Amino acid sequence: MAEEKETKYRLLSGQDTTISGILGSDSETFRLVDRYYDLKDRVVRLRWRDGAPRLTLKGAARWEGTTKIREEWEQPLPPGQDEVIDRLMHFLGHTIRTEITKQRTTWHQDGVEVAVDRLDGIDAVFLEIEGEGEAITRMAERIGLSDEQVEGRSYLSIWMKKDHPTG
Repeated sequence: MAEEKETKYRLLSGQDTTISGILGSDSETFRLVDRYYDLKDRVVRLRWRDGAPRLTLKGAARWEGTTKIREEWEQPLPPGQDEVIDRLMHFLGHTIRTEITKQRTTWHQDGVEVAVDRLDGIDAVFLEIEGEGEAITRMAERIGLSDEQVEGRSYLSIWMKKDHPTG
């Protein structure tokens, strides 16, 4: 498994409109549907992008400053295999915790991926920077983000704190 290193920020009102001006127009926007299964300190997620499923496993998180670090394994699935994974998870006793739909816009620059996320049903905009520690810090400074904007919770935790149906 590879290590995922990322910092998530909650953007201030209007801050999302300045990102394209800073990073340019070479971005990609798409919708994602993420299905999370009920596990304690690990994540099993089925994600669909344009109908294509991917399986993601994430280990327990540890922190270095504002950067979350954890093992991550992600694998594209052939058509129909998402149903096999879903049945397997249910057989093992792991029920679907929730599904979250979001719109994501991404940029790839200076050794990092920048993703602006808008979750359906959540009145906030988030920005994730994934890469190596120093590159994350440099990009955050370039965009004008502060440590006070760091959001330590996962999207699943943010979602579950709201009054949403679970599945």
